[in-house]
Amino acid sequence: MRLMDRMQPPLPRGLEQVASIEGDWRTIAEHLWRARLGWPQTVRRLALPIRERTVRRGAAVDTARIDLVLLALEQFDRQAVRQQTAYAQSLAGVFEAAGDSAWLSLARLHVARDLLMADDAAAEPAMRAWIDGCGQTAALQDQAWAQSTLGGLLVRKGQEEDGFRLRYGSIETLRRAEPAPELVFALMNLGVTHLRFGNLRSADALLSEAWAAAQQLAMQERYYLVASNVASAAIELGAPQRALDTLTPLIDLSDAGNDRLHYQLMMADALRALGRLDESRSWLDAVIATIDTAAPGQLLPQTRLSNLALLRAEGRLDEALAELRRAEADPPAFLTHTHALHLFSEAASLFADREEWDAAYEYERRHRDRYVALQKVAANAERLSLQARYELYRNQVERDFERRKREAAESAHATVQALNHSLSQRLDEIQALQAALQEQVITDPLTGLYNRRFLAEVLPREIERASREGHPVAVALIDLDTFKRVNDLHGHAVGDEVLRRLAMLLRENTRGTDYCCRFGGEEFCVLLTGLDAEAAAVRIRDILEAFSELSFEAAGGEQILGLSYSAGIAAYPAHSADAETVLALADAALLRAKRAGKRRVYQSEPSLDRPGEPA
Repeated sequence: MRLMDRMQPPLPRGLEQVASIEGDWRTIAEHLWRARLGWPQTVRRLALPIRERTVRRGAAVDTARIDLVLLALEQFDRQAVRQQTAYAQSLAGVFEAAGDSAWLSLARLHVARDLLMADDAAAEPAMRAWIDGCGQTAALQDQAWAQSTLGGLLVRKGQEEDGFRLRYGSIETLRRAEPAPELVFALMNLGVTHLRFGNLRSADALLSEAWAAAQQLAMQERYYLVASNVASAAIELGAPQRALDTLTPLIDLSDAGNDRLHYQLMMADALRALGRLDESRSWLDAVIATIDTAAPGQLLPQTRLSNLALLRAEGRLDEALAELRRAEADPPAFLTHTHALHLFSEAASLFADREEWDAAYEYERRHRDRYVALQKVAANAERLSLQARYELYRNQVERDFERRKREAAESAHATVQALNHSLSQRLDEIQALQAALQEQVITDPLTGLYNRRFLAEVLPREIERASREGHPVAVALIDLDTFKRVNDLHGHAVGDEVLRRLAMLLRENTRGTDYCCRFGGEEFCVLLTGLDAEAAAVRIRDILEAFSELSFEAAGGEQILGLSYSAGIAAYPAHSADAETVLALADAALLRAKRAGKRRVYQSEPSLDRPGEPA
């Protein structure tokens, strides 16, 4: 998109809402403050009626915020600095009384900048105090703007190293943030500093970046100012056509006060350098007429120098000589080293044109001496520039290294945590698998009861615990009567159902501290803790009665009724203190019960049921 296609850009973000916002005066003031550098005319146009409304409301702090915005606009135009300082201090008092620390900080920043612009000795300590205090919590743009301002002050005081460091630091801060007018002015101010030191390449690069940022933000109200400085650098570099290409698209731009004068002056210089003297004269006369209207006979040094060069180029040597004498007699010093250099060069050429060779040689000598001095100044400026940029780069590398180290440590920590979590999950899975495997090892898959392996582990343990705690333990061995006949007549499916139903009865009629096991085939074992043989026999007989009442359905719907079992019981300590002996005695008692006619529950008789002895 061409620049002229953007001559009527939309309002910047935030300002397009200001006219319609009602009641939220703080937000309105914040939008105006953020836009004050880039769109001063629009901000002033919006701020004045808003101030009237806040006055009618009688809210002093709301009015104070708008007043500070308006003061900032005037401050940038360098108007009534001393009076502004006192008023800004009174506004700071309003913010302090209202407890508005953010706007109190902005008011104090304004006061510090007023002191700087008034060349007050208190400016530097005031600005440093703001940066070290209020600036720590201020918006990023305000922090960077304060650093850039202090950097400019230090450069003017001859503390170029610290000044360049601060200015480049502010630019790097703003480059990392969202594009803002503060970046445009930080770049432009540093570029102009390099231009005054004769460091033209660095000046051109910074000013070109400022111009690109201004166009990106559509800062139309500052185009004259930024483009004029870009053109100035191009002219100094001997590229007047590039300067003219930058300036020409802005011819029809709305007037911007003093910025327009600088723009017209650069147009005149660029056209003169290109040999288009009539056009150059038209632009320069417009500048002179404007200045004479405001302050008759008080041309700025840069304007005098342009007029001197153009008069000489036009062949109006006597008028050029008169302008040279006025330029040399003017009290103000030239704004830049390059202005003085150009003055001596024009003077030498003028006297050469007049064939006044002694004067021409004298000015040529002064030009040569100033050129040598300027080269040293430019080299020093470039050295300081490189040093400041190197320090910023080194600091950024160190910050990046620390950040990467921190991120690596956090990543390693996260990886370890993830591994620990994964290992923990895996351990839980292994433990669950082990538990499931253990359950499979000690559980009978058909009935869900413990198996004989588990009984071999638990019986000695329970007898040992019973000996410590002094209570009995009974062991009942159960064998189904006529089970083989049921399997043969009705099939294994019915037989399995009989085993499962008996297992269910055993679980339902024993306690949580008891153990029910499938001993093998149609045999079961019940370990009854805390019961002697007599009590255990009663419990087993009750279960036998319940079992005999169960019915089972065979193939074809035939009902199987009256099943039974025989049982033998032995107990610790009545019969033995040895687990294997107790189990053997229970088995012997079971054998006697089966021989006696089945469906019986017998207790062990020590005199009869000795292992290895006939019953």
